[in-house]
Amino acid sequence: MIAYLKGTTIHMDLETAILDVQGVGYEVWCSTNTIDRLSMGSAAQLFIHTHVREDAFILYGFYDENEREFFEKLLSVSGVGAKLAIAILSTFNVKDLKHMILNEDINLLIKVPGLGVKKGKKLILDIKDKLPVNFTLEDGFENLDSIRVSELEENIYLALESLGYSSKDID
Repeated sequence: MIAYLKGTTIHMDLETAILDVQGVGYEVWCSTNTIDRLSMGSAAQLFIHTHVREDAFILYGFYDENEREFFEKLLSVSGVGAKLAIAILSTFNVKDLKHMILNEDINLLIKVPGLGVKKGKKLILDIKDKLPVNFTLEDGFENLDSIRVSELEENIYLALESLGYSSKDID
């Protein structure tokens, strides 16, 4: 599988970029957020998700690894394919998506073309569980000084309890 490409952007349109990597041109499908960060004729580095189907071998490229990881989280939701996942990442950046999901803001999320209320609610339910508490995909752990100690202890307690530890062991 191809995980990363570094080369020169030789062609771009609204959905794809072609990277020349040592004489080989790779067509890479990208979100508009990634396309906006690329420029013609200059060096580009893209993190790749290789999508293999029976009839196609498709590369999806992302400017940073966080966007690729979130794309893969979106693909894990039943009913969300690569095109819808790219549409979601083209409409919102990863940080905004994370906040929408954590706040269960379905009204904002369904502004994505092709994403209805039913699928949006399923996406929120499926991905919300995969996002660690007090963790952002861009910044790593939030500044722990900004979290009250009691909230932190409560979150740790809930996490250990969900892993099967008894209350006595947690205490």
